[in-house]
Parts: sequence; structure tokens; C-alpha cells
Amino acid sequence: AENKAQVLPKIQTGIRYKIPASSCAANQVMANNTCVTRVSMLQMEPANGASNVATATGINAVFNVSMLQESLLGTGKVTISPPIDGRQEFWSSEAQSWRYTWPTGQAERAQLRPHTRYTVTVNAGVKAASGATLEAPVVWSFTTASTCMLGVLQNGVCTTAAAACPS
Repeated sequence: AENKAQVLPKIQTGIRYKIPASSCAANQVMANNTCVTRVSMLQMEPANGASNVATATGINAVFNVSMLQESLLGTGKVTISPPIDGRQEFWSSEAQSWRYTWPTGQAERAQLRPHTRYTVTVNAGVKAASGATLEAPVVWSFTTASTCMLGVLQNGVCTTAAAACPS
């Protein structure tokens, strides 16, 4: 039998060793010389392929790990096509949930367009608190209902009461 002391090098204190990524479990990746949970999206709302979605619906994404706010909320990290008015924010204390919504009291004026297909893309590279990044973009689409949830349809847009014409 071989002497293990001759085959394996001794680990010494005070020396930083790098663990090969291949030593991480299947659901992990290497970040900051540590095996950490791979970033993935657990839930998308509206769901991919959903149809007849209410025009006053917010867009949500839930991740499996805590995300860095500055990584996810930065310009171009999440795109919505066609573009919509609104704002991005985190809405869970664990920073796992992102949403695109409207300022309080403005949902009536900033609804999604009726009978429109929207595509949401969370781009690769958004970063978790652990240092792991989303390895590939996550893309999903949904289609809104043909009528407005709030207000009336005017020139292809949901609006509140029609504006009065000046005298």
C-alpha cells in the first residue's frame, strides 16, 4: 500500500488554497474561492406564456438566493419589451424578490397596454450576495388582456376618465 503522506501534499496553515470549481456540488458554483448556491429564478409573474393578463399587473421575479440590489436594479440588467413606465424595486426582506411596478396611485395611468405581448429579460451577470452570478439570461413572455383593468381604452392605451376639451 502507498504511503498517503507521500501521495497527498500536506495542507499548511497560513496558505490560501484555491478549490477547483469541479469540486462544487451540481447546484453550486465557485465564487470568492467558495462553493456557493447557483443563481436561478424560482418564479416569474406573470408566468411564461400567460395570456389574458390584467393590464394593471406588476411584473415579478423571485430568485433562489439573496441578490445584490445594485446588481439587479442597474440600468439594462432587466429589460422589458415593449418598454413600460414604472420603477424597479426589491420587495422581500431577503432581497430575493424583484418587481417592476408603478408608484402608489399611478397604476391607473401607467397600465400595461391591452392585447400586447411583453417580453422580460433578466440578463446574465446579475449578482447574488454570495458573489455567484446568473450564468445565462432568463427570458419570459406574456400577453395582456384585450380590455383595460382600470379606466378606458383610448388610442391603444388604458386611461382614466377622458380629459375635458378646453373651451
